[in-house]
Amino acid sequence: MDIVRVRRDIEICLALKKQGAIRDMDWNLEGMDNWLAIYGAFKLPAGEFNFPDGNIKLPIPANLYDQKRDGKFQFYKDIYIDEKLRRIVKGREHHIERMIPNHDNREKGKGWSYLCIIPLDVGAETDIRSLLPIVQGWIINNGR
Repeated sequence: MDIVRVRRDIEICLALKKQGAIRDMDWNLEGMDNWLAIYGAFKLPAGEFNFPDGNIKLPIPANLYDQKRDGKFQFYKDIYIDEKLRRIVKGREHHIERMIPNHDNREKGKGWSYLCIIPLDVGAETDIRSLLPIVQGWIINNGR
């Protein structure tokens, strides 16, 4: 894990919070359960979802930002979203497509559901800001 880049992601999120672009964030870099949570990580269209914005939790893998042989870098692979997030269609709430409650025991009972999308490996200048629109776009544009 490139701890400098991980800490940069935390600093970026703190700056986004200060600017009002996200509501809040939290993280843990101690022990085996390393993660980053972003509350209000992205806006959702009014009337299409039961919340105005989306929350995500990202486990921080041991190889985050490690360089691979092809020159690309490992990126966040597991994405969890608020388990209560729902799409509203014709006045009825529906689960988000590819949202898997209780995917593993890591987040069971903690208010998070696994979102089964996996971002590709990234370049040297990529940071957490690249992930937020990917998750937002996927949630908004799939399952309509």
